[in-house]
Amino acid sequence: KQWYQRRVRVLSRRRSAPQPPPVDCVLSAWKIVVPCDHECGPLGIEKQERTIVEEGRNGGKLCSEYQLTRDVPCIRVCYNEGVMGDKTCDCASGWMGDCCGEDFDECSIPTSCDQICINLPGTFSCDCNTNYTLDVDDRSCIDLAECQRDPRPCEH
Repeated sequence: KQWYQRRVRVLSRRRSAPQPPPVDCVLSAWKIVVPCDHECGPLGIEKQERTIVEEGRNGGKLCSEYQLTRDVPCIRVCYNEGVMGDKTCDCASGWMGDCCGEDFDECSIPTSCDQICINLPGTFSCDCNTNYTLDVDDRSCIDLAECQRDPRPCEH
């Protein structure tokens, strides 16, 4: 009987099922769940996450060894030809605001135009009252009556 028990043990060791190969955790690609929290500039953060596609098993890497959420810095562009500085946008002439999306009202500066100032997106233009004409600097107005007396200031 002792011989029989030894033989059964030996046979049972030989006939044990082969171990399946280890399978590592499989994760999805990162996806954005909360978009960039700044409209523009280099200081924004977006939140990303990924999901478990297949859990690790048979001695493979477990998904608990991996990060499933993360905060990622995000950089947004400046508008209207603004250029990204160290922390803010450097706006082109005629624009202002954090992202250079706000028109600067050049007509708020009294010296922009001699008589009539017309604010336009990112720029401005000048005009003159009746009986005046715009000078070559496109800002000053010349009295048309002066042009009749002395044509030199009105030769443009």
